[in-house]
Amino acid sequence: MTRAQADALPYASILAWMDDSSQAFMVLGEIGGNGALYYYSQTRQVLVTRGPFLVQTVGLPGDLSRTHLPDDRVPDLRQLVGTEYIRHVDIQAAGLFDIEVRGRFTLVGPEEVTILERHHTLTRLSEAVTMRGMKPFTNDYWIDQSGFCWKTRQHIHDRTDALNIEIIKAAG
Repeated sequence: MTRAQADALPYASILAWMDDSSQAFMVLGEIGGNGALYYYSQTRQVLVTRGPFLVQTVGLPGDLSRTHLPDDRVPDLRQLVGTEYIRHVDIQAAGLFDIEVRGRFTLVGPEEVTILERHHTLTRLSEAVTMRGMKPFTNDYWIDQSGFCWKTRQHIHDRTDALNIEIIKAAG
């Protein structure tokens, strides 16, 4: 996929991949009532995001079955720096339900990022995550000056490789 090909498509799209796999081009297929964005791959994998957060997956190892955010509003990541953000997840395949995810956000700083041939100056935020009974891990988010998140690197839990998501063409 080239930048010209992606720009020519009428659909919002992302690139997604696990740390140990190749990139998958995914298109936005549905927008949920709560602002959830449903991205579909050619190989029938599904990623669901709400704002910068991965909230559900289908077709990945250790699928994330559900994420419950503390309220209906997705927070601006800039406002979470220096604070703790708590959400709850279900990972049905592992028999884990209503597991508390505690994330503490810190500012890493500006970084130059290239997403499918387009250069961005973004600010990287890091989230130190703890989940009961698991080793701590780190998620990363790259946002622009408006707070829009262009890139993330998130774990479903401590035993999965990170899932990388880059926004090729933003929804809306």
